[in-house]
Amino acid sequence: MPLKTTALNRSRLPFELERMVVEIAARSHYPSMLHLLLVAHRITQWVEPIFYGMITLRGFHSASVFQRLLDDRPHIRRYVKTLCLTRMREKGSHPLIVSIIDRCPCLENFAFWSYYVNHSIVKHIMDRPLRRLSLEGYQLTVSPQVLFRERAFQCVTHLDILKIPVTIAGLVQSTWDFSLLPHLTHLRLGFSQDWLCLDEQLGEHLALPILAASPAMTVLLIEHELEHVREKWVSLVKKAAMPFDPRLVFLIDRSDATQDWKAALRGNEDTWMHGEEHVHLQRTEDAYIILELEE
Repeated sequence: MPLKTTALNRSRLPFELERMVVEIAARSHYPSMLHLLLVAHRITQWVEPIFYGMITLRGFHSASVFQRLLDDRPHIRRYVKTLCLTRMREKGSHPLIVSIIDRCPCLENFAFWSYYVNHSIVKHIMDRPLRRLSLEGYQLTVSPQVLFRERAFQCVTHLDILKIPVTIAGLVQSTWDFSLLPHLTHLRLGFSQDWLCLDEQLGEHLALPILAASPAMTVLLIEHELEHVREKWVSLVKKAAMPFDPRLVFLIDRSDATQDWKAALRGNEDTWMHGEEHVHLQRTEDAYIILELEE
C-alpha cells in the first residue's frame, strides 16, 4: 500500500538544503541561535558546533558555569574552536582556567586577558596548533627562544602581546626573535604605561628589525597607553637609519577588545583589517600616520 503524502512531507526541503539554511540563519543572526537550539533534535545537532564554536567567558562565575557544561555534555568540547577568557579576578582562577583549556582539545584561537592571575597559563596551550593568540605580556615568563619553538607559536599567524610591563620590555628589544615564527603575518605589541624610557634608537632596536627579519609579515602594530610616548616614538622612528617600512603602524585603539576579537571570526572588520588598510595608506603617502580606532 503506497504511503500517503502529507502536506508536511511535500513542503520539507531536501536535507542538505535545510541544513544549509539553518546554518546560514545561525551565523547571520547570532542572538537568535539559542532559539534554534530548541527547535528540533536535528537542528540542535547542526547549530551546536556554531553556537559553541566561539566562547567568551567574563569572570570566574561564567567560567565555572561553562566548566560544568563541558562536564555534563562532553560532546560539545570538540566544538570549541575560539576561546576568550577575561576578568578572572578571584583566587583559585588559575586551576579553573587550566581545567577549561584541557577540556577544549580543538582550540584554534585563544585570548587570555587577566592580570590578576599570577601563574602563567602559556604552557597549557603549547601543544595546540593555534592560528590566533592574544596574551598579556606578563604571561611570557619562558625564554622566547624556547617558547617560540613550541607548536602553538610555530602555527600562529596573528599574535597579540599586550600590556608588556617594564620588567620585560627591554627583552623585547634584545631577545624576542619573531623570525622564529614561520607563519606569523600579523603582530601587535602593546606597551603598558610603566615603560617610559624612550630609546633614541627605537626604530633600529625594535620595530624595524622585526620587519626586516620577517619579510612575510603583513603588518606590525605598535601601541602605548600614553599619548605623548606614542608621539615620541613616531618622531624617533622617522629619524631611524633604516628605510621607511609602511608595514609598521602606530596604533591608538579605543575599541572594545572583546568585540574586536570576535569581529573577524564572524566575518566583520577588526583591528587587523584596519591595520592592513593603513599599510596601504602609508605606502601611498610614503609616511608614518598614526591609526586611531574608536569604540
